[in-house]
Amino acid sequence: MAGRGIGEGIAYALAEAGASVVLASRTAAEIEVAADAVRAAGGVALAVPTDVTDTFSLGSLATAAIDEFGHLDIWVNNAGGAEIGTPLLELKRSEWDECIELNFTAVWNGSMAAAEQMRWGSIINIASMAAFGALPGGGHYAACKAAVISLTRTMAVELAPDIRVNATTVR
Repeated sequence: MAGRGIGEGIAYALAEAGASVVLASRTAAEIEVAADAVRAAGGVALAVPTDVTDTFSLGSLATAAIDEFGHLDIWVNNAGGAEIGTPLLELKRSEWDECIELNFTAVWNGSMAAAEQMRWGSIINIASMAAFGALPGGGHYAACKAAVISLTRTMAVELAPDIRVNATTVR
């Protein structure tokens, strides 16, 4: 999500470094505001409403970047989150599935959509410090973020040397 928080900050930082940025989020109004702010600061930005839990939508996002800028060099998988506070024994299967879809499967789908379009470049996956310890009431989220780190390591080997894949952790 590039319309607020970490994703918005990443978009600003990349634009400030000279990158043309494509901002994605389910909330069109949020990313339009963020894209306007990037443009007002002298950057180049395109806002593309995207649901990262929809594989077709992620493919369309990659295609939009190529159509607008001619190439795709950097892809950041940043969307994520979960309701924290439900112990695993009380967690509904639907909550588990939603968490995995947003925090893990979307990372894989996004990475594959980007890798299919990149000649070379960098994929950056945003993980969480939650991956490294117990998170009572948030075990589903922590498990997803640990899985992102493991997936990132495998993608880094499989996509090298043309595409660099790294993960960074946030709180």
